[in-house]
Amino acid sequence: MNVEEKKIAFLTKNFPDIAPDDIVINDFSCSLQKDTLVQGRIYLSSLGYYFYSKVFGYVNTVFSPWKDVCKLKKDNAAFFLPIVLHISTTTEQHTFQFWQNRNKIYAIIKVIWLNHQSSEPLTKYQLIKKAEEIIKL
Repeated sequence: MNVEEKKIAFLTKNFPDIAPDDIVINDFSCSLQKDTLVQGRIYLSSLGYYFYSKVFGYVNTVFSPWKDVCKLKKDNAAFFLPIVLHISTTTEQHTFQFWQNRNKIYAIIKVIWLNHQSSEPLTKYQLIKKAEEIIKL
């Protein structure tokens, strides 16, 4: 089983409603703002974003399809502070903090989200290639 297959197997186990044709474009360590910051991982897929955290046996999960995302907002902090990204859907808002590759992660999320609004969207594999190009910059 390659790395991508392992990621999909992990998501399938923890998010039973995942679409069988969904693929992971990229994933990153981050924190989700709740009552406190919850350290976990965000998985950016072709159909939506997944957040998974398991800290001291307590599991937090979030899934939102890209089609439900209506707004992205990036708050830039000082150079050494994390980027804060607010993702608003039709029903809720999620706030994530990223410490590494901050602007690149935002760029990837924006590309995927805008792709879902496009009249001529990229294929899943073109999205993966685009994300890889952004990371290499």
